[in-house]
Amino acid sequence: MEKSIRPTDLVGLRIAIAVIVLAATQSLAHGQENALVYPVDIVANDNGWVIADFKAHGLLAVDEDGNVATIVQGPGLPRTPLYGTRAILQAPDDDGWLVADPGTFALYRVSRDGTLSTITTNLDIPQGLTRFDDNSVLVSDLRSGIGAVMHVTLDGTVSVFAEIDSPKGIVQDGENGFVVVSHGDRALYRLSRDGSVSTLHKGEPFDFPHDLVRLPDGSFMVTDG
Repeated sequence: MEKSIRPTDLVGLRIAIAVIVLAATQSLAHGQENALVYPVDIVANDNGWVIADFKAHGLLAVDEDGNVATIVQGPGLPRTPLYGTRAILQAPDDDGWLVADPGTFALYRVSRDGTLSTITTNLDIPQGLTRFDDNSVLVSDLRSGIGAVMHVTLDGTVSVFAEIDSPKGIVQDGENGFVVVSHGDRALYRLSRDGSVSTLHKGEPFDFPHDLVRLPDGSFMVTDG
């Protein structure tokens, strides 16, 4: 049975990024050294946001006044940490953030002081992250060119949770399960905690869906483009 999805004209899920980019640009005009280059994901922080930046190869903090500071930055060379920074999630144990990096097939942890450590390099093309429990996360992974949602513990154990075609964004559904975007199937799928899969919505108006958030009323806003 399909669940009603509110696309809201497929407004950009990452609207906050546009606001932050504008604020950061204004601060750069006043000589600020750090800058957003290619922001791809965002989480709230104590007094602003933490941004995963693909071309800055790291994480940047942006406060409510638009000031930008680097939390951590990789060398920027192929096959080095954070080269392909793609997604960010507050760590389930609240010790910093987790960063998915398809450039190194990895999931990293970044502590609040900027210390970088590797959780695993046994992913393929990780795209999205969501919390599973206090000690593990789910990672959407374009694995072997097809795709799967992977279960990854904070000590680096990796296993297949569910097979999904071309999975991208993934979130908790508010009902003890998860919802993942499949851009290959132009669909949203619900995942139960045992890994079983059901269809929430498939086909139009989706064209090339990428990411999603759950809204307070239980519906989902999806980016598509």
